[in-house]
Amino acid sequence: MSQTYQDWELIVVEGGECPLAHTADAQNDSRIQTVSVFSARSDNDLFSLGLRMVRGEWAIFIDEMTDLRPRFLEACKELIGRSPRSVAGVLCAARCCDTGAALTPKPSSVAPKFLSKDDQPHSMTGVLLRKSALPPSLEGQGIGRNVLSSLKKRGSLVQLDEALIERGLRKLGDIDDERPHHYPRERSELRIGYVQWDYPAPSQAFVHREIAYLREKGIDVCVYYKTQAEPAIMPFPDVPSFKIDSWEELAGLSAAHSRNILHGHFAYPNTTLLTWPAAEYLGIPFSFSAHGVDIFHVANRERSQLGAMGRSPQCLAVFAPGSFHKGYFLKKGIPADRIIINRTAIDPGWLNVGTPDLDRPVEEILLITRFVEKKGLRDFVEIARQCSGMPLRFSLYGFGPLEEEVTRLSEPLPNLQLRVGPVKSDALLPLYDRAGILLLPCVQAENGDMDGLPSVLIDAAARGCVLVSSNISSIPDLVEDGRTGFLCEPGNPQSFAMALRRLLLFQKEMCVRFGFKRARRWNESSCLT
Repeated sequence: MSQTYQDWELIVVEGGECPLAHTADAQNDSRIQTVSVFSARSDNDLFSLGLRMVRGEWAIFIDEMTDLRPRFLEACKELIGRSPRSVAGVLCAARCCDTGAALTPKPSSVAPKFLSKDDQPHSMTGVLLRKSALPPSLEGQGIGRNVLSSLKKRGSLVQLDEALIERGLRKLGDIDDERPHHYPRERSELRIGYVQWDYPAPSQAFVHREIAYLREKGIDVCVYYKTQAEPAIMPFPDVPSFKIDSWEELAGLSAAHSRNILHGHFAYPNTTLLTWPAAEYLGIPFSFSAHGVDIFHVANRERSQLGAMGRSPQCLAVFAPGSFHKGYFLKKGIPADRIIINRTAIDPGWLNVGTPDLDRPVEEILLITRFVEKKGLRDFVEIARQCSGMPLRFSLYGFGPLEEEVTRLSEPLPNLQLRVGPVKSDALLPLYDRAGILLLPCVQAENGDMDGLPSVLIDAAARGCVLVSSNISSIPDLVEDGRTGFLCEPGNPQSFAMALRRLLLFQKEMCVRFGFKRARRWNESSCLT
């Protein structure tokens, strides 16, 4: 009667004379129904009888030893409102209701627990059941461990721990203290759920390098992905990966695998549709990286919900590849103290390879990339055409939607070598070491998509290539025009051809200067610190 949430009904079922039936409350309050069953019945039969009388969507089972806090039902309503429709049962530990040990959780206990195969449900006391989600096959059975076990097998049973209920009560004002979220502070505490939409994709070398780095440092990582990449590369054999269909499944597996932080690489769809809702449901922190089509595509600018994600209480950090992105994030309303500039990574194995030859000639011009509009491939071919009278050799490697067009445009050019298909990771280093220039004429695509800070530029810089690229996005953070390379106007092949001509004429002086600056500059801006 003292509950702050008053839209309830109370059904009292007793296997004998029901003393409550004779109280004034029971006689005067239409929300209370009393049933006395005089023949011997088990508790499960009594629970089943009461459930059949329930008119609402959710029912909680309590016994004479349970004493609910005044705001308990209100907190439960607020919390189960975020439960997916697939959840049919929620186990609230009895001590969550019992005033004797009410709501004093361990600091590390911050999430509802999706029951694993080893967890055995016990009695019905403290169980919330969603009537409409019960399978028809259970109709007429005694409600008890048989029902709970069946729901557990279907993945529909969740254990709502004390900390989540405590946060609900605190939000409603029943608990005064503001205990901060328990975030992992030490590297040894990290149990990362790394979330991808498609995995393992050969075009996302930076993702595989991040995972490789975490693995090298002994950090506990599990990968969760929505679809298998096509084409796909071989995933890490010692990094567990799990295919998921929804954020609810991500939440369930993350809890079962004891993940204490989720990270999504790309904003939309990875983080918006999977990482963010799963982390908020579990009450654990999350971070995400955002840099290209996931935020700049016209359709993704709004549906990514970049600002809302960055302002979420569970959001620990938002990683930006450069200063342009940081400014963009600030305009979207992400707090400045959550934005971390973090470059993409080179292959860690390259750190143990000898120093590149900074005096090598510039005649070999290289680009390894996906064949998509924002990479400026039409301009790359046109630049090669404009430089056909110079002693320059262009090499273009990659694959993607524009393969046929790029092949057709490249055929008449004898100074352009085209190789269509993925490049194996062990073949990258020799290609960079042989090239003198890395040419990447990025543009903003018609759909708004544009690059962040392409990893191919960082890779090439690490091996001493001179960089010639577009003055767009966060690329100027890496390429300082006239000091460490050349920045040219996007969509203007003539300006790129002029920069290459200058390099050819003054290559010895410029390459020594650019090569030295580039190697030092990469050292300063490399990620994975």
